[in-house]
This record gives sequence, structure tokens and C-alpha cells, in this order.
Amino acid sequence: MGRSLGQKAGTALMDELMNSRGSAVKAALRLNPDQLVGADEHGRVLLYAPPTLELGSSISHWDASATPNLLMEPFLNSDLDAAREVDLTRFQLQDIGWIMLDESQEAEEEARE
Repeated sequence: MGRSLGQKAGTALMDELMNSRGSAVKAALRLNPDQLVGADEHGRVLLYAPPTLELGSSISHWDASATPNLLMEPFLNSDLDAAREVDLTRFQLQDIGWIMLDESQEAEEEARE
């Protein structure tokens, strides 16, 4: 079974590498297929939450670590293909309180205007 390398262990490993004076340290790193990139351990997409508040971006966009890139990330990505990629925008807007109308409801709203 694979193991994760936390901050403390990573720092200890880096210290050992820096102080090893030529002794060989070997390691193999790979992606964990059970962990989604840009999600927590339960598979929930992470929100963009930088250490300092960024008006209009903090907590209202997906974290930039998400892969593939998502439409509602705080920065535009040149490789974003929202038409082919997963677009979570509708679900994010619902989560923050927006009411989503289906096509028939939209037509009724437009007819009333």
C-alpha cells in the first residue's frame, strides 16, 4: 500500500538530502489513482482559498490545482476546453445560492418579460 508524504516527513527528507554529502537516496514518486487532483479525500472539489483575501476570487472559484482545468478557476488557463472538459459552474452557482432554471422555466420567464 502506498503512503503519503506529509510536510514534516518531506522536510526531514529534504534535510537528509541536503546533509547527505553524496550518499545516494532513492525514491519513487507517482500519482495516487485514488485521489482526485484538486479535491479532498472525499472527492469534493477544493475552493480557491489563498492565504490573503482576493476580492471576487477567494471562495468563489475552484482551486487552481484541479485537473483538468475548470471554467470557474480564478485564472484563465490556455489549455481550458470547457466544451469538452467537466464544467462544474452550474453546481457551484447552486451551492452558493443561485436558482437554476431548466429550459422550459427559462422560456416562461422570458415570456413574462
